[in-house]
Amino acid sequence: MEGARGRSQKGFRTELAGNLFKYTAAISCRKIKRRITNKHVSQPYIEALQKVGTMGIPSPPESHNSGLPEEVKHDLLLLKFIAALQGNLATKTPNLLALAKLVSPPFPIYNNITCTEFHELLLELLNRFEKAVIDLCNLDDLDEKPDDYSSQFATTLRHVHMFGYGLLKLARGQTFQMHMENIGPLLNSVQQYDIDPFQNAVPEGSQLELEVEEELQSVLSSMNEDKEGTQKTPAKSYVNWLRLTVAHFDAIEIVMQYVMSDSFAHNYIAVTNLVAPLTSRALYPWQELLKNKQYFPTTDPLNPISQTSNDDILNFLQEMGPKEARARKLSVSAEAASAAWKKRQSQQVYQRMNDIVDLGDKDVKEIATSVQTQLKNWPKSNNDDAITKGIEDLYKKLYPLPPGNHFFSSLEKLEFRGALHCEMCLASLVDMATKPDTPDSNFPHVLSQLKVIILSNSFLAKYLPFFL
Repeated sequence: MEGARGRSQKGFRTELAGNLFKYTAAISCRKIKRRITNKHVSQPYIEALQKVGTMGIPSPPESHNSGLPEEVKHDLLLLKFIAALQGNLATKTPNLLALAKLVSPPFPIYNNITCTEFHELLLELLNRFEKAVIDLCNLDDLDEKPDDYSSQFATTLRHVHMFGYGLLKLARGQTFQMHMENIGPLLNSVQQYDIDPFQNAVPEGSQLELEVEEELQSVLSSMNEDKEGTQKTPAKSYVNWLRLTVAHFDAIEIVMQYVMSDSFAHNYIAVTNLVAPLTSRALYPWQELLKNKQYFPTTDPLNPISQTSNDDILNFLQEMGPKEARARKLSVSAEAASAAWKKRQSQQVYQRMNDIVDLGDKDVKEIATSVQTQLKNWPKSNNDDAITKGIEDLYKKLYPLPPGNHFFSSLEKLEFRGALHCEMCLASLVDMATKPDTPDSNFPHVLSQLKVIILSNSFLAKYLPFFL
């Protein structure tokens, strides 16, 4: 590294960064793909940006803020990126190109003549980066590689690097922040922000999607009110989202900047890559596992006289799928109704009450029907309190769902496969409510490592009455 620091050639640093970019893209393409194609966060954000583009970008207010040095550096690199790729981009950016040709362009570079070019460039980079990442994952998933696989892979990887780098410079610069502030009112007019995407998940067949990553959900939370109760603008949310999308590449630049600086007191770096062993894609279905005496025990070692058979366990799990789906739909409807009533959106509340009634749960059907009746006379009748009480009663009964639902949701389509087999075996055999741990037992330590929730019948009867 000492020799590397002594080499001031920009070419060396660019080559090293490029290799790391491509390596990271190849290793992490599936994670990046899940983020940019996420249908609860990323896709609505991209669609909102596309809609804003058809409405015309307003001229931003004049700004004399030249930005932080780090932001200016990334904006300058963005201009160089545009100049280098002008032949590979469909977006015409004559004004940005004119700035790129200047030795010392004036900052900020975002103004009334560059704002539209910048937005169109943003949309193209998002579109082409998403396509390149998807293509890279598809190539990697091919069982039979074509003759020109190597050239296809290299070309696609180069596209991920190229457009990912452009998005990174864009996300880290002052220009993107100014643009988001400028179009914030338009974004509010074309998109409804769901602080919790779980509550408004859209049914797909018989299953509600619950795939939102924790990181992406935190992006939505930045749309919520701050500690002082002030509603935040979408600008910060969009900046956080784009930076998260290219976070893998951002990490490369942070590491590069450190190890190439004088602050790094080592002469070399040793890197060991720990790669998880490959597993077969044809994993053993859990239904067959429960029937196979070779892999799944037929008796409970903690209770040898138990009359519960493996067929009983299988039937129970299969029956829980539809019941869990109904419980989750009830919870989604109750939370959505509560959120809508806070805004006095009576039609949305009425529809949610109708959804609850249609699901046919006797414990809450009467309350939902009463709220519907009250809504028919609202706002003419002074019945806000009665409606509020009914919605609050439903909310308390149905939201949030117990943690056990996350386990049963993975069984809903009966396609559960993979690494939780051993945990499911143990979870099915241990009933913590009726079998206390013996002295020196290893169960507490083992169970603390499980990702599967263990439920007893008494727990289900107490907390999940709509399952039984």
